[in-house]
Amino acid sequence: MKTQKKVFNKLFKEEKTELSAQKIELKNLDKVDDIVRGVKTYTSLGSKWQNKLSIVKKEMQSHVSDLKKGINEMQSDMMILVKAGGEIDNIKKDLSGSGISTAALDSRKNEIKESYNKLSKVSNDWNRLLIEIKNFN
Repeated sequence: MKTQKKVFNKLFKEEKTELSAQKIELKNLDKVDDIVRGVKTYTSLGSKWQNKLSIVKKEMQSHVSDLKKGINEMQSDMMILVKAGGEIDNIKKDLSGSGISTAALDSRKNEIKESYNKLSKVSNDWNRLLIEIKNFN
């Protein structure tokens, strides 16, 4: 009877061991399923943000021609300012022996220089932006 009891005890213990091992395996499978679901979620999010990035790229590209046009117009305006400054210098030369004050011309020349410097800075900023957009691809 004792032997039979020992045998039954061993048999039941082994089954319990097998069941706990199976539970661990099932838990591992659940973890794998959770990981797969997480990967699918992050893959989906990655696709979502990739699509948004594509939209942003297209939007940026649509402004390239506007930037180029604006830069060309600014450079043209800068050339006009340079010519105006040269004309003021010529007028000052013509008036140099006449005794007429050139203070107003000097003031205008300073305004032209300030406008040129501001326009030059904006043009440089636009150029940098254009380069960044082109390099963004």
